[in-house]
Amino acid sequence: MNKALYQSETWLLEEYWHKKLSLRKIADKHKYSRNTLKKYMNKFKIPTRSLGEAMHVCTPDRPYRDRRYLYKMYVRKKFSINELSRLCRCDPRVIREWLKKHGIKTRTKKEAYQVRRKANLWKWYGSYWNRIRLMAKDVARSFRQYF
Repeated sequence: MNKALYQSETWLLEEYWHKKLSLRKIADKHKYSRNTLKKYMNKFKIPTRSLGEAMHVCTPDRPYRDRRYLYKMYVRKKFSINELSRLCRCDPRVIREWLKKHGIKTRTKKEAYQVRRKANLWKWYGSYWNRIRLMAKDVARSFRQYF
């Protein structure tokens, strides 16, 4: 079954352009030779990505290359650049660079402080009110014993 997959133009287009896999990843995944895949890509006149395009392909190990991901995490969910760098296992300079490439405005020091302060207050008050709620439940349970 796998033998003739690379001989199908639609299959090659799907793997390379729609799934955004590199020729190396396609070859490793299906146990084909990269040269064979390249030969059929040329035969079907399927254009290959330029080096610049290949650098911007988002992969699971580099989610920061995706503008939507960065916007969601940095702007909506208010993650800091340092938190994002720990999540993505990269240097904070990389996150800062990709924010700039995607046109996402970085926070000023004042804005970053305010976001961090709100998060810390929420953690403190959230845990405080959870403790109060749990204590109230314990008190209610103890009163039920007597009635």
